[in-house]
Formats: sequence, C-alpha cells, structure tokens
Amino acid sequence: MFRENKTHTQTDLFNSKSSMDSRLKERLKKRWAGLFYQHVFSQVDEKLFAPLYFSDNGRPNFPVNIFAGLDIIKHLKGYVDEVLSDKYAYNYQISYALGLRSIGELYFGPEPSVIFGLDSITTRWITPRKAIRSFNSLKNSYSTLLK
Repeated sequence: MFRENKTHTQTDLFNSKSSMDSRLKERLKKRWAGLFYQHVFSQVDEKLFAPLYFSDNGRPNFPVNIFAGLDIIKHLKGYVDEVLSDKYAYNYQISYALGLRSIGELYFGPEPSVIFGLDSITTRWITPRKAIRSFNSLKNSYSTLLK
C-alpha cells in the first residue's frame, strides 16, 4: 500500500537537531546535507512511484523519497551498500539530508539493497518513465549544484 512521506515537514519536539548548538544547526543547513534536503529530497515526487504498490492491501511502503535519496547519496559519495547502510544508521548528516532529525529514527532492515534494490532504484524497478526522468533530473541538478 502506497503512502507519501510527509513526516519530514513536521518538527518533533525532541530530536537531535533541537538540542544542537545554533551555530552547528546553521552550519548543517549550509553544508551538503542541508542543500541535499532542500534541493533533492524535498523535490522527490513520490506519487510517481505509487503504481509500484498495491492500493488495497499490504503494509505501507518505506518512504520512496528516502530510497531515492539514499540511491543518489550512494552514487555521489561512492559508497557500497554496506557502508551506505551504516551511514544511514549512524551518520547525522545522512539522516538530515533524508529529512530525518534523529539518528535511528527509521529502521529498514539489515540488508536494504537485497530487500529493496537500493543499488539501482531506477533500473531494477519497473518504474514509469516519468518517475525515472524525474529521479535522474534530481540527481543531475544536485550534482550541478555541488560543482
């Protein structure tokens, strides 16, 4: 069952960012993680991926924008799946870039690439062409932003 991820737009009162020094918060916003969150993660149109899920049964999907973000980060940073999984679990910049404001906020299993095909969300999944173009456009625009 498909469900859009809008939790990143709501602020939780008790999260890692709320207890940070204001100078660190500002630095985080201006570095790659803040730029990624603003220009890539927040722009992912999850509805394009809805046809991949049953509409009337099954448990809700893991957030598509997080999968897309992880795939882009994997390729930009040159991570292998195991490193990406650890970075997702323990690196606050990765969490922040993916709209998560606390370490370990959302767990998705020990072998994400095997279960969900993280290593190539755009080529392994039978995805609508519009979704692939949108995903590739986000990836390219972020790469350009960093240059």
